[in-house]
Amino acid sequence: MTTIASQKKNRLPFGSVRQLPSKKWQARYPDAAGKPMTAPRTFATKRDALDHLAAARADRTRGAYQDHRAGLQPFGPNAAQWVADGGSRGKLAPKTKANNEDLLAGLLAPLHDHPINSITPDVVRSWYSRAG
Repeated sequence: MTTIASQKKNRLPFGSVRQLPSKKWQARYPDAAGKPMTAPRTFATKRDALDHLAAARADRTRGAYQDHRAGLQPFGPNAAQWVADGGSRGKLAPKTKANNEDLLAGLLAPLHDHPINSITPDVVRSWYSRAG
């Protein structure tokens, strides 16, 4: 049995932080599959990095955690899969499904290759002004 006295003093119960050569701090923690992943940004202080780890752990515990890497997927295939899976409730009415497929193939086609996290209000405004 491991005692607190025999544990490393810098060992965290969830994830780790390290200082980079740039003097910024990096936070790493396990993803849902248990593989290590890096936080989406670096931090000015060690406390900020530790706070990020605590927030990520709390979000996981509450079931509210969203993997920042999910936003790197292109919009088109993700939206098509969402429609194919029946939307957020798992079943779309046939007309709704057909309408969504038509929108994806036509009006929303210019957004297909955009990563989800890059679709900002400015991108939408630009797309809308060209679509109208």
